[in-house]
Amino acid sequence: MKDDPETLYWRPSSVTVNGKTEYIMYASAEDYPVNESANHSQWKGYACYYNGTYYVSNNKAYGGKNDTGSVATGTTNYSGEALEKWLEEKGWVAVSTQ
Repeated sequence: MKDDPETLYWRPSSVTVNGKTEYIMYASAEDYPVNESANHSQWKGYACYYNGTYYVSNNKAYGGKNDTGSVATGTTNYSGEALEKWLEEKGWVAVSTQ
C-alpha cells in the first residue's frame, strides 16, 4: 500500500457498544475486494468515523509519511466512552468537520 493515498475507500467494521452492535466506518487506500489482503482483513485505515466524530490516524511510517491505524473489530465489547478512548490510545486523533 502506498503512503499518503489520494483516494480512500470507506467500509464498516462492527463493534459491540453497551451490548448493541454499532459500526465504525474506516477508510483505507485499497479498493476492496480488489486488494482485500492489504487492509480489509487487517482492519486498518487512514481515517475512521464513529458516533458523529471523524478521526485520522496519527501514525507515521518510515520517513514521516502518513500510515494506517488499526480499528476495533466486532469481537470486543466497549462502552461508547471506552471505544473513543481506545481509538485515541491507538493513535487516532479526533478532527472537527466545522
